[in-house]
Order: sequence, then structure tokens, then C-alpha cells
Amino acid sequence: MDRTIPLAFIGFGEAAQAFCEGWGEHPPAAIRVFDIKTQAADTMAAKRADYARFRVAGCGSVAEALASARAV
Repeated sequence: MDRTIPLAFIGFGEAAQAFCEGWGEHPPAAIRVFDIKTQAADTMAAKRADYARFRVAGCGSVAEALASARAV
């Protein structure tokens, strides 16, 4: 896999997190994520913690996440 290709996930639940776990210590260089749960006060903090744990860039909108992605 070319690890320089910018990726985006729309939703960051079990499937997206499994991809990130599978890459282990060598994730792609740029992973941008948007999840609707960052828009709700009761789930925002937990979802942002997921982003930090998996070292992905959380985005404020779908458009922002897709802006530079070459694979979604």
C-alpha cells in the first residue's frame, strides 16, 4: 500500500477503527475523519478521544474530510 495517499473516513466506528488498528505502527501519512457524533454534545468528547487514540485528523464537516482525500 502506498502510505502517502491521503485517506478519509466518513464515520469512525468499529470498521474504520479496525482499519487503523490493522496498520499498526505504520499508518498512512494522512487520515482525515468526519463522524456525525462529533456534532452531538453527549458523544463529542468520546469521538475526539477515538481520533486522538488512532492518530487521525478529525474534521468539522464531510467536505473538510474529503477535501484532499484520494481514497474514501
